[in-house]
Amino acid sequence: MSEILIPDTTMAEHQAALAGAYRYFEGVDLGGTPPDPNIADGDGLISYVNAATNPPPPALVEEQDKVSSVLEGLTGLVTAAVLANAAKPGNKGKHDPEAWSEPIRKGLGPFISGVNSETVTYNRDVAGVEVANQFLNILMSAVTRESPALDSFRKFLQGQGQTIRLQGESKEEGYQYACIGMVHEIFQTPEQRWIYVPKIRCYFTSFTRSSFKVTSGCASASKYNFNFRVEKFVAPFKIQTWRDQEWFRTDVDTFIQGHTRAAIEQSDNYFDDIFESTEA
Repeated sequence: MSEILIPDTTMAEHQAALAGAYRYFEGVDLGGTPPDPNIADGDGLISYVNAATNPPPPALVEEQDKVSSVLEGLTGLVTAAVLANAAKPGNKGKHDPEAWSEPIRKGLGPFISGVNSETVTYNRDVAGVEVANQFLNILMSAVTRESPALDSFRKFLQGQGQTIRLQGESKEEGYQYACIGMVHEIFQTPEQRWIYVPKIRCYFTSFTRSSFKVTSGCASASKYNFNFRVEKFVAPFKIQTWRDQEWFRTDVDTFIQGHTRAAIEQSDNYFDDIFESTEA
């Protein structure tokens, strides 16, 4: 795991970062040729995750509602930038984590307190149908722990298990997934103080399965290779600056409104199916 923590900035530092964010989105050209909007999961672009130990006070609930609209606007801009960049020749595909890292770090830099990233990888060769299915069950358990948003990927893995049990003809299959969402963590300290941590979070999944036969004498056995990767980015919103500084609230609202107009003009729909399954 790697972590970059950036403390709340002064107004001068914020203005410099804001100018850089404007330059970044100008280079993206959100008003350009409409790209294929195949980026969101079946339930929509934004996934809401709320975690609270106890029912929060009404004032905090009201604040969460206001921050939700800000986070929704920022996540929409990141998605629009990824779509626009992916449509350009030679650029990263829309399911590549690097394609999302740049707009988050550069485009949202003035509004987030750094980025936390984590990667989990599995690469195994297993022999036999039973062992292969056991490994798939391990992957499904890992996905379930990671995020409810990955439920469709879990179902895909279940389908892989069925293909293996039926000794399907497909020799290689792949799956790619990208999801951006909002997280609202609200909890109470032992001193009864309420803490609210709003975040933007991205998940990326890449999975391939290949099968082959190993023959020894008169006997043959199936072997399977599984290559599985989950990458996660988490970017906390500068909630304290948003609370304390009117200029910060004005800047983030103006930033979202200006770029959202360009993003809406370039695409009629952000909410098509995100999932891709390919056969070789």
